[in-house]
Amino acid sequence: SNPSQGTYNSITGVWTIGSLSALSSANIEIIASINSGQGGNKITNTTSAAVGNQTDPTTTGDILTSEVTVATANLITTLNVDKQSPNEGETIVYTLLVRNAGPNDELNIKLTDVLPTGVTYVSNSSTQGTYNNISGVWTIGSITNGAIATLRITATVNAATGGSTITNTTSAASGNITDLISSGDKLTADITIESAKLLTSLTVDNTVPNEGDIVTYTYAVVNNGPSIDRNVTLTSILPGGLTLISATPSQGTYNSGGLGKWTIGTINNRILKINKYFLIQLFTEFFK
Repeated sequence: SNPSQGTYNSITGVWTIGSLSALSSANIEIIASINSGQGGNKITNTTSAAVGNQTDPTTTGDILTSEVTVATANLITTLNVDKQSPNEGETIVYTLLVRNAGPNDELNIKLTDVLPTGVTYVSNSSTQGTYNNISGVWTIGSITNGAIATLRITATVNAATGGSTITNTTSAASGNITDLISSGDKLTADITIESAKLLTSLTVDNTVPNEGDIVTYTYAVVNNGPSIDRNVTLTSILPGGLTLISATPSQGTYNSGGLGKWTIGTINNRILKINKYFLIQLFTEFFK
């Protein structure tokens, strides 16, 4: 406080002014800070009328109240990921979006999103501000009422994460005006890393053939889950002493030109109640 005369007790609120000659005045400046959690509230300060040793018969001209309405802003923060079931080594993109739902412009906005264990940072791009991938702080700056800022973080899924769920969590964006509204915020994004157990078997229909006999090799591949497996391949080159006659895969294609590669494609999992063996039969002939 800074009175032009007298003393002010901030505990009792009493301003002891002393004497005022006719037509003179005294003033006091009281400086206060707005408490946290007051955003959107109207605060009214009320004073008593000054009294002295002379009777004041009228309050006409007195102004005994003063109001302030504390500014507020609603920053809506959302976090999403483009792939919810990626494979190990696959690239994913997290998208952070901050929208100022008003009613005021907001300054000095920032949030923190440190990528979780299980994914590795690659790069980022944003419509404004800067992102520090070490601290996880996105320094956004100002967002006017109704405007949006976006940050995209590219990462790769680490090895040995198959079957696990990885959760990325961000803080809500905050600025110079208190945001008391959390409705609409989405501050987590989960990915579940695909994992599959492929069982491969190789059998032959005749283990003691004669020269010139035809034998059939059967390859069977089954996915024991828990996830769908994609881009499945198998390579098996026939040994010397055999001549390939034909190959008939139940799915995909087989390269019989010496590469011995069976490109299978996608195999569903047993959890989906698909227990289908994918077979490839190689008809071969012994030769002298």
